[in-house]
Amino acid sequence: MGMHADAMGRALRDYGEFPHPELRLHVEHGDHVSGAVSEHHHVFGELVLIRDGRGTLTVDSREHPLSSGNVIYIASERIHDYHGLEDVRVTSVAFDPVRYLRSVRELAGLSASSMLFGRDWVSPTPDVQQHMEPCVRLWGEGWSSLAGVADALTLAYLRGRPGLGAEVRAWFSLLLITLVRAVEEPGETGDWPRGLLARVLDFVEAHYAEPLTVDGLADVACMSRSSLQRAFRKEVGCAPMEYVMRRRIEHARELLLRTRMSVTAIAERVGFMDSNHFTRRFGRDVGVPPSVYRKYRGLSAGKGLLG
Repeated sequence: MGMHADAMGRALRDYGEFPHPELRLHVEHGDHVSGAVSEHHHVFGELVLIRDGRGTLTVDSREHPLSSGNVIYIASERIHDYHGLEDVRVTSVAFDPVRYLRSVRELAGLSASSMLFGRDWVSPTPDVQQHMEPCVRLWGEGWSSLAGVADALTLAYLRGRPGLGAEVRAWFSLLLITLVRAVEEPGETGDWPRGLLARVLDFVEAHYAEPLTVDGLADVACMSRSSLQRAFRKEVGCAPMEYVMRRRIEHARELLLRTRMSVTAIAERVGFMDSNHFTRRFGRDVGVPPSVYRKYRGLSAGKGLLG
């Protein structure tokens, strides 16, 4: 993430400093990076696709866990930072929102547009500001389609062939259309909106350490228990509570490598009330007990403990 955020912040201080000033758009496709990007803001809009890795985004003091499939829109002048980045690879597009969002104004009336792009696309009413969500999560066909369009946009931008402006504008419009449809339209099961399941995934990331139940997650999604289970198996590939357990183990792995917390303390931190249960589950998912993972994985990765 550091590969693009600091560079863009310097290079795109104002719209006149885009590498192609006539485009007022710049695409970055980065390598895997780790670390943090300090608090900042910019005058352009930035659309970010998390291709691999994980970390945390903070926008206006609110944290958003990140992993592959997250799509972020940082509106102009919004204060944000990234931290805890671990092997993150992104595609990011910095652009003039006035020029590019208004080019597909017929999408502005959809709820997904106002939720993600807020005041950069629609009139800044209190309702829009209250429900704006800078980070959504996609999966399955929706994510594959969006990633494919992003790759095509990147290739067109980097090639810079004659007709670059028209080609980039066309691909970027298709990127917006694909994104809004993926969030707005029903999923492949036909009886639930993708945005509702995404809401559950985001809720799990924010509350994975708390006591969670299938019924409680169904309430978050405004779905029946059976619909939620069917949606999870179709799109995520496992049952809801299995997904919760996997996220707990992933967060435990990070704590084992980055802190000096005891195994028992980590078990409690990620939502296990019984450290023995945590150790068994960790060994089943990862292949080695927590203490062994900390010792050898930490050494092989060359990472020191932070305390």
